[in-house]
Amino acid sequence: MVLERDPARIAHLTVNELALEAGTSTATVVRTARSLGFDGYPQLRYALAVQAGAASAAENPLPGVADVAEGDSVGTIVAKLAVFECRQIMASADIVSTTALEATARALAAANRC
Repeated sequence: MVLERDPARIAHLTVNELALEAGTSTATVVRTARSLGFDGYPQLRYALAVQAGAASAAENPLPGVADVAEGDSVGTIVAKLAVFECRQIMASADIVSTTALEATARALAAANRC
């Protein structure tokens, strides 16, 4: 299965790109995502990105960054939370389709407003 080979890379593909790579239709990709328990392909893509981010963090932890521990100073806790939040923001940015975002922005700019 294509998803198992490189989930981190698949998380960056659009539904059309994944369908082309898998040699199937976009409808089949969406049905597969739903059969795996997701509402659709975007949710599957997000889950793959989160999984890839967690695996990457486990393989390459930043020095001194771990779960908040008893006895950590307030400064240490804030630093650990900042690193956590940065990782989450990066994981979100990694799955954003800039093409879709640009198209959405153009559509909103062109929309009639009351």
